[in-house]
Amino acid sequence: MEKRILTGRNGEADIEVTFEEIDFIGAADKNALLTQVSDMKFIKAKKEAVVTAWPAKLGEKVITRPGIIIDGKEYSFDETEITVAQKDIDNKCMLVRNPDGEVYMVKGEKFAKLYEKVDDTTYKTVGDAKSFVTTTRDICFKASWGEMQYSPKGSKLCVSENGDIYSITNMAFQTTYKEVEQETFDEDEAEL
Repeated sequence: MEKRILTGRNGEADIEVTFEEIDFIGAADKNALLTQVSDMKFIKAKKEAVVTAWPAKLGEKVITRPGIIIDGKEYSFDETEITVAQKDIDNKCMLVRNPDGEVYMVKGEKFAKLYEKVDDTTYKTVGDAKSFVTTTRDICFKASWGEMQYSPKGSKLCVSENGDIYSITNMAFQTTYKEVEQETFDEDEAEL
C-alpha cells in the first residue's frame, strides 16, 4: 500500500488516497489480475491530441503531475520526478505537455513513432487505436519501462498487444483520446 496526496484544483481540498500495489510484470495470469482491478469492459481508443513538445535540457527537472476527476472534482498528484541526465540527452529525449497540462519525457526514437510535427513546438499524435479497461480500485504498479504508475479508480489501463500495461488518468484520457470502436470481452477472450 502506498499513500499519495491528491492536490485539489479550483479550490478543492486535498485528499489522501491509498494505492494498492499490483505486480502486472510478474503476474502469471494478467487476465485474472485485470479482473480483480478493472471492469474488464475493453474499449478501443486512439490518442488524437495535439501536444506541445521540446527537447529535454540537461539538468531540467520534470515532474509528471497527471490530473484526475473524482466525483466531478479535479485533482492532480505527483507521479514521477526526474532530472534530465546526459543519457536522456544522448537518447534525444523530448518533453511532452498534454492538453491537461501533464508533462512527461519520451525517448527520441519512441517520440518519432508516436508524434508528427505540426510546427516548431506542436505535434499531433499518430498510431493505431489501443485497448483500454477502467480501474475499479486505486492501484499502483511498475510499468514495463521501470517507473511507478498510479491509477486512481476510474483511470484507464492501456493493455498493449505485447502484454504491457500502463495507466492513463480519466482526465488525461478525456483530453487526449477518442473512442473509435467499442468491444466487450470476457476475461477468456482478452489476449495478454
